[in-house]
Amino acid sequence: MYGEVYTFEEFKKNIKNANISDIVIPIKKTSKETAENFNEPVELIFIDGIHEYELIKLDFEAWFPKVIDRGIMAFHDTVLLSGPRKVMAKYVYKSKFFKNVKFIDSITYCQKVERNFLKDRIKNRYVLLLKNFYGLFLILRFPKRIIIAVEKLIELL
Repeated sequence: MYGEVYTFEEFKKNIKNANISDIVIPIKKTSKETAENFNEPVELIFIDGIHEYELIKLDFEAWFPKVIDRGIMAFHDTVLLSGPRKVMAKYVYKSKFFKNVKFIDSITYCQKVERNFLKDRIKNRYVLLLKNFYGLFLILRFPKRIIIAVEKLIELL
């Protein structure tokens, strides 16, 4: 359905070149298969898979319990694609389990906590509003210089 792109060897090469082979374990399995058999605590997870709502939700649900308190979850394609965007809104931005939610380009990242505070939830919703505003500029295909200006404005806010 989506075709196949083989990047595993390139990924392993990048891990080696970055000199982080001692902390990054490349695994070639589906997210679900990996999560089912992964029993180590996770400090950082980057989720980038099939972008349909139910599938990204399954990825989130599989990995969320494994991420340690104060660990980081990051997700790709969360600005324009509806599946990841909806999962982020429901399970991250509006959650009591995340704070310091931020986005850069198409990536949303956040810090998992046992429970956030009201100020965290307000800030997360504010960042969601900014992200939606940014996405609108991308959808409407504003000139690149305007989008760059919006990105800089968002950074300041």
